[in-house]
Order: sequence, then structure tokens, then C-alpha cells
Amino acid sequence: HTVPAMIAATLRARYDQVLTDAFTALPDGPPPRRRNRGHWTHHDRDAWNRACRFRDQHHQILLLLDNTRVGFTNNEAERSLRMAKIHDKIAGAFRSTPHAEAFCTLRSYIQTGRKQGANTLDNLTRLWTTGIPWLPTPNTR
Repeated sequence: HTVPAMIAATLRARYDQVLTDAFTALPDGPPPRRRNRGHWTHHDRDAWNRACRFRDQHHQILLLLDNTRVGFTNNEAERSLRMAKIHDKIAGAFRSTPHAEAFCTLRSYIQTGRKQGANTLDNLTRLWTTGIPWLPTPNTR
């Protein structure tokens, strides 16, 4: 799945024009090595850094135009890691590698079930009472 070529070309041209405008609005050249030197402000430096990232990572930013199945944000990936970070904040670390692997396996099982719209409590109950895990349905897209 891709965005139609005419629309994608228009969006890419607009993206390039916005980047050109951003670099034009900033003072000439890269920011000075030290802060508060020359005519660069803190906001100018931040804008320059952001514009450089947008220029250098344009293929990642515009990937959605070539493949609409790519998520617009990385929120889903961050959500998947959130529980591990919370555990890390509370407990400091896992006691052993097998404990960490078990935690990740269980979180993956729960997250996959949620993405498929399955009831988490039903899945876990089925797993622990019967020993038969819930399996996701094949993706038919």
C-alpha cells in the first residue's frame, strides 16, 4: 500500500520547501561551537538541530508515503516497552536472566492478545488452567 504518486510527489516537494525555508530563516552557517557566541540564540540552535535531523532522516520521516502499513508514530513500540521500564524503576533490575526472559515472554503474550482484541484475563486463565495457550489468528491482509 502506497500513497498515490501525485500526492506523494506534492508532499515530498512541500517537505523539501519547508526544510529550505527553515534553513533560510536561520543565521548563516552552522552554530558556533560555544554557546552565546555570535548571533545564534538558544532557539536558533535548537531549530538548526531539528532542521538537520529532518534533513538527514527524511527517508524515515517520509516512509509512510511508500508504505502506508508503517505506523505514523512509534507509540505502539513505546507502549510495549513501558511495563519493562516501570519494573526497572520500581525493582531496579531483574534478579536473573530467566526472570527477565519470563517477564518479556508474558508481556509479549499479553500485548499480542490486546492487539488482536482478545480478553487478557481469559487468555491468562486459559493458559494457566489448561496449559493451552491462546494463539493469534493469521493476518489476512
